[in-house]
Amino acid sequence: MNGEYQRLMIFCDFDGTISQNDVLNKIFSKFGGPEVQKLEEKFKSGELDDRETLTRKWKKVKLDYQKFRDFIIREVKLDPYFKDFLELVSEKNIDFSILSGGFLNYIELLLAHNNITRGIPIYGNRLQFDGERVTPVFLHDIDSCHQSFGVCGSCKWKIIKDQAPEQKKVIYIGDGLTDRCPAEEVDELLVKRGKLLEEYCQKQGLNYHSFDDFSDIIKYVFKDKV
Repeated sequence: MNGEYQRLMIFCDFDGTISQNDVLNKIFSKFGGPEVQKLEEKFKSGELDDRETLTRKWKKVKLDYQKFRDFIIREVKLDPYFKDFLELVSEKNIDFSILSGGFLNYIELLLAHNNITRGIPIYGNRLQFDGERVTPVFLHDIDSCHQSFGVCGSCKWKIIKDQAPEQKKVIYIGDGLTDRCPAEEVDELLVKRGKLLEEYCQKQGLNYHSFDDFSDIIKYVFKDKV
């Protein structure tokens, strides 16, 4: 059984998947103003791609780093079973990475705040703070998407394609619109129940397994341990 586990490679979204709520949505709701919601609707409709949407949203935000940090620590909680999941991943020597369309600043902050110190590869964008001005710096500088979704700042499909050897069985865990590309490419897909990714999968006829929190993921991935 351990050999089977070591064939696995698990990639996981952060916002709304590892975190209980979408971190960016909370930030923009608090600090972004009404124009941000209009940009979000344009993203959902396909009028704007992910990278352009985020660029425009951050221009609407006035937020210094200390206020950002205090807000993240106070307002964002991680899934209560995520640590248990990580312990089993470590025990079984499974390759595990976090792929985020969001920003390393708050991911690293939240993991450290929750005493998660093991070296997890994390792929995402980064924020630069200059007083109250916040500028996104995107992981990838690409001009087109192989799908019709438009360009993402952090291309999850490219990361999986670059990192996953052919002999690995790839599992992806996610919930949102930036998870659509990997959803089309992986061996097994775990989708948070009732979220936008599930709606997309249903429309596209994609096979997936739904979950509510990481206790469900543990039961699915580690069938011999529960």
